[in-house]
Amino acid sequence: MKNKRIKSYRRAMQLYQSSFGFREPYQLLVDAAFLQSCVKQKMDIMARLHDVLQGAVKPMITQCCIQALYDAGSEAQAAVDAAKGFERRKCNHFKARPEDECMLAMAGTENKNRYVFATQSLPLRESLRAVPGSPIIYIARSVMLLESPSNQTLAKKRRVEESKLHVSAEELAVITGKPLPSADPVASTSAAPADDSVAASEGAAEPPKKKKRKGPSGPNPLSVKKKKAKPADPNAGRRPSKREREEDGGESREQKRQREEDGKVVSLAARGEGGEKKKRRRRRKGAATGADGEGGPAGEGGAGSGGEA
Repeated sequence: MKNKRIKSYRRAMQLYQSSFGFREPYQLLVDAAFLQSCVKQKMDIMARLHDVLQGAVKPMITQCCIQALYDAGSEAQAAVDAAKGFERRKCNHFKARPEDECMLAMAGTENKNRYVFATQSLPLRESLRAVPGSPIIYIARSVMLLESPSNQTLAKKRRVEESKLHVSAEELAVITGKPLPSADPVASTSAAPADDSVAASEGAAEPPKKKKRKGPSGPNPLSVKKKKAKPADPNAGRRPSKREREEDGGESREQKRQREEDGKVVSLAARGEGGEKKKRRRRRKGAATGADGEGGPAGEGGAGSGGEA
């Protein structure tokens, strides 16, 4: 397969993946004509499908298509044997319908199940192009090809991209806090007074709800360390010591000593002003012995001489 064709197939499948939600393995619905063509040309079906879709493939066939192979007789026996290895997809048709009708019924209007269709029927391919998001595979000159996305597929892709760029009506109502606009304006205007009365009654009955504050929540109260109570002061009932009193501004030892010395000086000064007391005189040892030998008068004289001296 050419590199240019591989790149185009890869781009097409990326479009289906991003806009329509296709995922691997891709669900491939095969019709009877496509399977017969692959068997006649002796193709390796799984390898070719992997190259075309650029990913894993899960081939499927409907009950109506397998019934068409049975009806073809012995010519389609090899195709029946190949179809037995595919997953049987229920189409919920009680009676077998033509292949084109069955495949269109499986596609629906939007291809919700995200099928990839492999068919050789030209009318079916034209009908499938009208269904957006429907990849189509066919065989031309023994080459398996993938059709480019149809106009309906590209239009829906643009609508999906534009819807992603703009805010939807529901999101806008949530952001602005306004109700969604109703589809029927007449019915909305007629029902407006009743709605207003009901809303007024509900507003009077229910108090306004407080808005939750956004931001980081507080710490877990169970993991926070509790505050310890302060111990009682042991010195509450004790009398302060001298050092504490001095530190608190009481009288220091030096001040007390200075105060006592000042008091002594004041008392001595007061005594000096009142008159000096007579000092007691000592008796000399010689005078004392003379007084004992001479008697009383000598003692008086000795005392007198001592006083003169």
